[in-house]
Amino acid sequence: MKINGFKAIFIAVLALCLATPAWGTINKQSLDFVLAPPSSEVKAGGTTRFYLYVHNPEDREMQFQAEPVLNFSLGEWPENKTLEGRLVSSQSQDAVAIPAQGFKKLEYDVVFPTDFSGVAVFKVDAYHAPPLMFEVEEAVPDQAHLFTAKEPEVTVEKKGAAQEDGGDLAQDSEKGEGGEEVSVESLFAQYQPYLTNLAPYEPMYFLVGADPENSKFQFSFRYRFFKPEDEFTKKHPWLAGLHFAYTQTSFWDLQSESAPFKDTSYKPEFFYASGNLKTRPSWMHGLFYQAGFQHESNGRDEEASRSTNFLYIRPGFAAIHKRTKLGFSASSKIWAYVNNEDETNPDLASYRGYFDIDLKLGKADGLVLGTNFRLAHEGASVQADLTYPLHNLIWKHLNLCLQAQYVNSLAESLLHYDERTEAFRIGFAMVR
Repeated sequence: MKINGFKAIFIAVLALCLATPAWGTINKQSLDFVLAPPSSEVKAGGTTRFYLYVHNPEDREMQFQAEPVLNFSLGEWPENKTLEGRLVSSQSQDAVAIPAQGFKKLEYDVVFPTDFSGVAVFKVDAYHAPPLMFEVEEAVPDQAHLFTAKEPEVTVEKKGAAQEDGGDLAQDSEKGEGGEEVSVESLFAQYQPYLTNLAPYEPMYFLVGADPENSKFQFSFRYRFFKPEDEFTKKHPWLAGLHFAYTQTSFWDLQSESAPFKDTSYKPEFFYASGNLKTRPSWMHGLFYQAGFQHESNGRDEEASRSTNFLYIRPGFAAIHKRTKLGFSASSKIWAYVNNEDETNPDLASYRGYFDIDLKLGKADGLVLGTNFRLAHEGASVQADLTYPLHNLIWKHLNLCLQAQYVNSLAESLLHYDERTEAFRIGFAMVR
């Protein structure tokens, strides 16, 4: 009798399971999100429509309920702005089934502040969608009220024939309703969940010397280990400051027939970067510090080998005039040598010193002058860099800066740290 009762219960549960629709629950972690770039110019004080694509990578239908209001983060400096994006139609607020391997397109209208212009880093706070970078045009005086939102419209994209025949996401969603394009970069970026943690670090440039044997290039990046918007990081905010960075500086002899590299410095480091400290004067938009450990070596063997390590702290501040975008920043890096290579560069400190002062002055979308000053026992060193965006000078769509550099410095390269270099260089900068 007990066995028959158990069988009855088992059959009833099995029947209930079979009768349940094959839908997944609303689970943001199982869905992929891609924020598409705007199709028109973004202007301060205006309203811009953004398309958020929600992709279901599963082999079963998934339910998704759109948020009527989303918070978008705009920029990182001088302060992080939060903008509200409003869903353009209320009828899409109900849960909708997204087909297996299909996607849904949501449209949000975002009003940009009148006092913001220049390059913007734009991301959705609620979802792990790769961020966008675009330029916000300055508002035309007395005309900001002319920028109005479009009429509400939301569409749900379903699985196309290409997917039913075994096609992939790129085939199915390369165009949304109305013919708007979804970039290949956006499609593949969703498979890089930590891409938003990667950012430029030190200036990146390629410069040819007036004497070609003194040419120089540098690239640099930093990686944040914890995203500030994650719930765990919000409970422990200091984690957002933990970074790894890598900088490589190469000196290139373009005059010789074989164009050899004269020397290269490899500089990995781990550091903590504070947020914007609140205890600062009203005129100061940024007050911050950075502390870390850096290794530097040139990768050579025997007598040409050079290497050292630093423990350092770098306090700094920044101020910017919001209307003109004229800004000034100052910082000083103070370091101590740790386990310096005493066989090949025992007296490096006498030429490089124990601190530097870095100053920058210029307009966000114009000319910027940066100077770096060091003082050591064997003498002073200075480097000055002047940069100007080429889209203001040659062609508005060219995303490079013209850069001129003057150096009169000891220990510019590790290999010849005990020699003074004086050079003038000119070239292009990607990051200044």
